[in-house]
Amino acid sequence: MLHPIYHGRNLHPEHIETAQEYVLEENPELVPELCHLQTDDITLLKALGHDATCGKTKSIVWWKCIVSFESVSHELSSFTLRLLSLPASAASMERIFSNFGLIQTKLRNRLGLGKASNLVMCYKCLRGKENIDR
Repeated sequence: MLHPIYHGRNLHPEHIETAQEYVLEENPELVPELCHLQTDDITLLKALGHDATCGKTKSIVWWKCIVSFESVSHELSSFTLRLLSLPASAASMERIFSNFGLIQTKLRNRLGLGKASNLVMCYKCLRGKENIDR
């Protein structure tokens, strides 16, 4: 629904309904604006709305450009950027739990969640392979 080209056109109606229920639950004020976006009722800059631009630009980059544009609310763009930042699979979560398993052993079981989280963050930063958002 938030893809710059498809706007949810290829989604099954059940998936669209689930997404709309989620948006309604999280932030009900965004539902009308989301409907306008799906029907191409929002005026965008020609360059941002052009199919060639949308086709060659990642969705998250496109939405970062939209943040500064006035016809889309800041709430919708920040909500969208949060959604697009979520991992598409459980593999990254499994890696995090694996790292917790390396840090929080039987010998270190009194660390507490805060200290263990900080140690996992340090471990991930030292490895340097993944971008970590707090």
